[in-house]
Amino acid sequence: MERAINILRKSELFRSMEEKDLDAMGQTLEKRTVQEGETLATQGDTATFFFVLKTGTLLIALNDGKSAVVNKTGDFIGLELLSSKGIYISTLTALTSCEIVVIPRNAFLGFIQNDSSAAETFMQVWSAYRSRTFPFLTEQDTPDMDYHY
Repeated sequence: MERAINILRKSELFRSMEEKDLDAMGQTLEKRTVQEGETLATQGDTATFFFVLKTGTLLIALNDGKSAVVNKTGDFIGLELLSSKGIYISTLTALTSCEIVVIPRNAFLGFIQNDSSAAETFMQVWSAYRSRTFPFLTEQDTPDMDYHY
């Protein structure tokens, strides 16, 4: 079974990280298998995990009927855990059986709070990824999502 840290190396968000930083982040990772139909996060709930997809297909759905599908190794979901409100803005459901890596919120926050260059990189990559994957999700849709790092 592939090590969780190797999945991070395939993610656009983490691939520019130094090896020592990846190793540090790797200490907090947990690999999970998710069954088809399982809900990983619900819109409005406290954001407790950041998710990185290894295999499978996940549906990211907003209450207004807009949605997106992610299905590539390294796709990531849940960066709203960095927001001042720390709540999920979407519901995340497995459309197929999936293998994912989860990073607990406190571990993710602790890491980026100790490395401002990593935090800046994460936010830049997240912004570009969000624009490509969720073109319907604009800044105006999430006015209270001030990020802290």
